[in-house]
Amino acid sequence: MAGGKKRVETIPADWIDLVRPRVEAGRRLKQIAAEVLGINAELLVLARNQRSRTSQRPPPLPP
Repeated sequence: MAGGKKRVETIPADWIDLVRPRVEAGRRLKQIAAEVLGINAELLVLARNQRSRTSQRPPPLPP
């Protein structure tokens, strides 16, 4: 997408073998980036939950 619009380009037949690996690599990169963002979101939720749990604990007893 460019400027929020899909863009389609015609690829000459003799370029296909050169272009296909780059397209597949771009798709893999996009998939990996999505996974990393998902993992970061999960870590954020876990950290937030851990902070709220520690603030709910009663203060330690004096010695």
